[in-house]
Formats: sequence, C-alpha cells, structure tokens
Amino acid sequence: MGLGDFESIKTMQFIPGWTDFTLNINFRLDIMTSVKGVENQPFATLLEKANIIDIDGIPVFLIDYDNLIIAKKAANRLKDQLDIEELEKLNNKNI
Repeated sequence: MGLGDFESIKTMQFIPGWTDFTLNINFRLDIMTSVKGVENQPFATLLEKANIIDIDGIPVFLIDYDNLIIAKKAANRLKDQLDIEELEKLNNKNI
C-alpha cells in the first residue's frame, strides 16, 4: 500500500493514554490506549459496537456514534463541544 512502516508498530513504545505516528502519505495516526468517558467499558464491548470501514482491503475500526459522543462530552474541550454540535446535526438529518 505504501502507507508507512507498519513493522515499526511491533516494536513501538506506546505512551499510556496515547501515541501517534505519521504514515508515508503525511497522514498522522493517533493510537489511544484509553479514552476518557469510555475507559470503564471492556474493549470487547467497544470493538463489538465499532463501525468498520475498509481502506484498500484493510478493516479500520472506528468508535460507534454513541460512545464517540460520550467520549467527546467527557473530554469537554471546545473543539469536542463543536464536534458534538455538528455530529448531532448530521445525525438528526439521517433519522
């Protein structure tokens, strides 16, 4: 795919909470080892509810809408508050 050195992930040291790296196409990927607001939910539960998209044959798991809103509310940053507002507008259009 030419997206990056995925072999380095095997030996990468992750900082508790989050770590990030940039793929060859200048795409920065954040790896979060815990997410405020959903940290008490078992990973298996979050994985079961995850939305899956396909990128060049690779499944990418994304947090589901409800848990995304919970996490953004828990973070309570201005950018998350704005995200919640926009996400709720989009979600209401899809109902």
